[in-house]
Amino acid sequence: MNAQNSVLTYTPTWADDIAPIFYNHCTTCHHTGGIAPFSLIDYNSAFIYRNSIKYDVLNGKMPPWPPDTSYTRFIGERILSQQEIQKIVDWVNGGAPQGNINNAPPAPTYTNTYHLPGTPDLEIKIPQYTSKATTYDEYVCFSIPLNNSNLRYIKAVEIVPGNQSIVHHVILTADTSSSKPSSVTIDTNCYSIPNPNSQIGIAGYDPGAGPVVLPSISPYKFGIPLYPNSNLVFQIHYPKGSVGKLDSTKVRLYFYPINETGIRTVYTLPALYNGNLVIPPNTIQTFTNECPSSGSYSNCIIPFDFTFLASNPHQHLIGKSIVNFAVSPNLQDTIKLIRINNWNFKWQGYYWYKKPIKVPAGYKLVGFHTYDNTSSNPNNPYNPPDTIKVGYQTTDEMFFDSFVLTYYLPGDENINMDSLMTVSVKEFYEKQTLKGELIIYPNPCENYVYVEINRNKVFSVRIRDLSGKVLKDEKVFNGHNLINLSELSNGLYFVELWNGSYLEDIKKVVVLKK
Repeated sequence: MNAQNSVLTYTPTWADDIAPIFYNHCTTCHHTGGIAPFSLIDYNSAFIYRNSIKYDVLNGKMPPWPPDTSYTRFIGERILSQQEIQKIVDWVNGGAPQGNINNAPPAPTYTNTYHLPGTPDLEIKIPQYTSKATTYDEYVCFSIPLNNSNLRYIKAVEIVPGNQSIVHHVILTADTSSSKPSSVTIDTNCYSIPNPNSQIGIAGYDPGAGPVVLPSISPYKFGIPLYPNSNLVFQIHYPKGSVGKLDSTKVRLYFYPINETGIRTVYTLPALYNGNLVIPPNTIQTFTNECPSSGSYSNCIIPFDFTFLASNPHQHLIGKSIVNFAVSPNLQDTIKLIRINNWNFKWQGYYWYKKPIKVPAGYKLVGFHTYDNTSSNPNNPYNPPDTIKVGYQTTDEMFFDSFVLTYYLPGDENINMDSLMTVSVKEFYEKQTLKGELIIYPNPCENYVYVEINRNKVFSVRIRDLSGKVLKDEKVFNGHNLINLSELSNGLYFVELWNGSYLEDIKKVVVLKK
């Protein structure tokens, strides 16, 4: 054999190469009960869909990340590197081998209920509601008095759809007006938030969107104000065909302490809007935002120096692209905010900048939306194409772009939001999870170990070896729980206490048989 002609090639395996990629980028959606149509947690599921996976990653369809990263950078970008894409392609082309399953990292777990840990300071649920959306979408507003006596600042918020299959989106605001209802009300013909001039934006939910944990590390503490005697208003969109299905959406709010100081107020501003869209059939048209001629935000001119923290552009089915920017009065300076080259109605949300963007007073906010109302657009709801105007039905169109912002302070543009958010989220999780509640004895043990839990709740205990492999996974309850370790050999192991998908505590145990 001629050694010069021999070529050693390596075929990636699921265990060593592919599982880490999927666990980092894909399984938050692709797990049992998730919003994706199939799971990628285990090898067998991934093997079944291997060819689709290859096609989608090569074409940039998966993982979904609409914003153009060459225009503006955001936190948590779901983007595969070329090396990761090539590994997936080589794995599929090589027969998609499993490899040594013991080499795979521990699979992540998901509860499909809550993403934020611990007990929120306030949890509000809408009255159970039965959708009436037959042949038209339904927009319903639920106004719920809080009867809160103090100003509180929200540092984390999670909207939990009661029925994920029918809740298309949720807009959550706080109504501070004098005309707000004094009892729980349900408006079944609610196409816009009531009392818009006295609303404080809190959060939103779209398919694929997650909870928000604001930076909370001094001196960069940000909070959403919840003023005294407010009503929480849920505007919920139920799509046509969901008639008869039940929903009980709720929100989980986590507050700063009442005496906390140095909190910077965060606002959500629906800054770019066009209410006169008319897209004739068989045309591709581009529109810019309308600008009111009066008011504090006249002619779309920014009245103060603002720090932009996040972007949330929105349109419907025939939308093709979006670009938002700010331009100086002399038109010599352009500040890039967001660009989406291939709009996907199913994937939208709030995108947080890696570094905040300063937009000075006097700059004008500008947006362009392009709509493709032709038969070549596979997302066109009409066949043949028909005139589409602005409206609240999914088959109508919208031009509605919002931003999360705060008043500018010198140095804001230099904040490393990526790092700050990471540290803040870590600290938030550590404060919300209760440490020191896992008691194990005897230690060392021989064949059995007692696990003691001091809370009236069901947890899971996992036993891992030093390589990270899960050897046991058992339910435990309040009180003393006997765990059989007789099948384990002598050595050091980790005992983990899990509350759903959250690791609350971890201890070491030594197995020492006589």
